Amino acid sequence: MFSNVHIYNVVAIKNDVLKQPWLPETKIEGDVTFIRLDKWDRMLAKFCTGSSLDLRKGKIKNANYLYFDQLQTARTAACDAAVVAAYAVDDAVAERPNKRQRKARLSDREIAPSVVEVLAPEVNRGGIHLPAVAMKMLFGIKNSVMWVELSPENLEHIRQGILASQDDEVPGRHWQKTRETQAAAAAANLEALQSEEAVVSDDGADAAVLADEVPVHQDDGAGN
Repeated sequence: MFSNVHIYNVVAIKNDVLKQPWLPETKIEGDVTFIRLDKWDRMLAKFCTGSSLDLRKGKIKNANYLYFDQLQTARTAACDAAVVAAYAVDDAVAERPNKRQRKARLSDREIAPSVVEVLAPEVNRGGIHLPAVAMKMLFGIKNSVMWVELSPENLEHIRQGILASQDDEVPGRHWQKTRETQAAAAAANLEALQSEEAVVSDDGADAAVLADEVPVHQDDGAGN
């Protein structure tokens, strides 16, 4: 007999400010459950601030606060370190020098661990002090979405961190900080690219000089 009954196992999160349970998207990696955190998620905003997501100009009732940015920066740093460590092992096995000191890329997922340990910043809010804590996260870069190990301790640390950022900010200030941070990062990237182009240019010039100095020799292929 046809049945339209479906059964799901879901994660439901409740706290004192939520009237309805938050049913977040989750992933399981190994035996660890990770929760999807997006600064524009209306239920994350409610879970943290007790207010609905409000994107109107001059409103700050969302999770787009300095703490969230700091958490993303910490995740990126952890991913960079994991990639460097993974390539160091790979280079050691291949008995070649380690020259992989660069930022992580999405393509590095093939060699990097799927889970990294991220040091979340300490939180000071009124009489509440939460020390910096290590959180497991899924490998990810250049993405505002984070996958964090599901635990009451992690969620409360994130909630208090966002509330502390909310207390310290005024409407519009975070956007200015974000723009300034992005502008500084863009300038740094441009300077790095220009430096790399200069090195390539110098190498090309040296190669041209050597080509003029070394006579052309036709090899019969032996010794290649």
